Amino acid sequence: MKENLAFFVRELVEDKESVCIDLEEDRETITLKIRLAEKDRGAVIGVNGKRIKALKEVIHMEGFKTGKKVRLEVI
Repeated sequence: MKENLAFFVRELVEDKESVCIDLEEDRETITLKIRLAEKDRGAVIGVNGKRIKALKEVIHMEGFKTGKKVRLEVI
């Protein structure tokens, strides 16, 4: 899940080296925190949040296999 998200995010940004995905997991949720360069935040979020919503859908489907809720945060 973490590797797939990192692949998608790296394809969207200019500064690929600055992308870092942190995974935090507890009983009920998995939280994926995307750390990237400030200038690339808009590229990941997209117009009206369409890109981040699409990423959330993809990651949510992967999380569905585990039975946990998946949260995605851009930091």
